[in-house]
Amino acid sequence: MIETKLRELTNDELKSNVNALIDMKLEIHKNLKEESTFFWREINNGTLRFDRSYFADQFCAALRQLSLQELTDFSTLFVLIGIIQ
Repeated sequence: MIETKLRELTNDELKSNVNALIDMKLEIHKNLKEESTFFWREINNGTLRFDRSYFADQFCAALRQLSLQELTDFSTLFVLIGIIQ
């Protein structure tokens, strides 16, 4: 199923999906509840990375450079082969 989806995926669809993911990652907290939930999740998970915007910027920069071939290669090596093993 994953392999089929990747074969059918076009560059335009990939860019659209990447842009949607970037929008989600860069979205700011809408209210105090979302913000406090974010901070408590960091505390409960023990990660304590309160400056996620820095990491989000790096993540989004890498996403913008992602090619369809790189995504296909990654999924073949780490997802599909991992399922077989």
